[in-house]
Amino acid sequence: MDFIYILTLILIGFLFCVLLPLLLLFYAISLSNKIKFLKIQVDKITQHVFSARETEYESDPESELQEQTTVEEESAQPQPEFIVEEPIEQIIQQSKTIHETNQNLEKAFGTKMTAWIGGIALMFSGFYLVKYSIEHSILTPFVRIIIGAIFALCALGAAHYIHLKPNFSNGNTISQSLSGAGIATLYGCCYAAGNLYNLLSNTHTFIGMAIVTVIAVLSSLRHGPYVALLGLIGGFLTPVFVGSTEPSAPLFFGYLYLLFSGLMVVARQKGWWKLSLLNVTGALVWSIMWGVKYPHDLIWVNVFLFLTFMTISAITHAVVTPLTRKNIFAITPVQLLSYGGMTVCLLVIASFSVTIQFTLQ
Repeated sequence: MDFIYILTLILIGFLFCVLLPLLLLFYAISLSNKIKFLKIQVDKITQHVFSARETEYESDPESELQEQTTVEEESAQPQPEFIVEEPIEQIIQQSKTIHETNQNLEKAFGTKMTAWIGGIALMFSGFYLVKYSIEHSILTPFVRIIIGAIFALCALGAAHYIHLKPNFSNGNTISQSLSGAGIATLYGCCYAAGNLYNLLSNTHTFIGMAIVTVIAVLSSLRHGPYVALLGLIGGFLTPVFVGSTEPSAPLFFGYLYLLFSGLMVVARQKGWWKLSLLNVTGALVWSIMWGVKYPHDLIWVNVFLFLTFMTISAITHAVVTPLTRKNIFAITPVQLLSYGGMTVCLLVIASFSVTIQFTLQ
């Protein structure tokens, strides 16, 4: 009963202290960008109006007097009622918008969907090739792994080559699908080499999958958020695929923090706020699972969560308020929410630790 109560407190603290500040952060960023855009447009319109007036006054000094006389004469006459019809320009603009929407739908289903289907089919073709070689004993396990790795590297190389060709038809989507297929195949090779064929020890398999995660995160900077999502899923599932009879808490949480920090930096750089939410969720889920299974390592759970929320606070402060001399000591509302959430979560963690210790005693 105590465990359910503490787990409920942790989930409530996560919802109100992590998700809410992140949502408010990205909503504030969106509003700030809209305000900046509107300011630029207003400045352009104001400058255009002033320049037009100056040109008009310079060309005809008596124009202002003539305008006033004309306005007075027109105001003295009865004004007829006009039926306001929709301007032809607005109708043309609406037709253009509808046409562009139809083109976007056709492009999404006609080009992007087929490209992703081709990438998924390419990924499964590599898996079934390995499966066929296993069933018929065509190749040795080592050769199968090498062929799979070569296939994955070729897919990544092709994705990089297509991305460098700006005139390549639908090149962005094709490069994303090829990169995703290459990353998934590399994960499969590492898993097969360690858990199926015992060619690698658990430590080397873990290192190999961590390297693949780094490649996925770096590739996402070029090929988009789908590759980053694949790296996030593979990175957080690596400890599941690579089990250990004697797990090390410092090594595990060190890996988890590096993965979390790298993904947060990428999400901040590219503005992928949904990826950051999944990243925070994965870190919290692993912390709860480790704390429940290994209560004697709660000190490492506390350290990891403290560093995690400090990282979130630093990144949110860097996004909302760039560091200058004027605001070096300023505290924004988002920063206050982050610090408050971090404090509440630390209190919940402390109560969780005390409850576990009393239960063990």
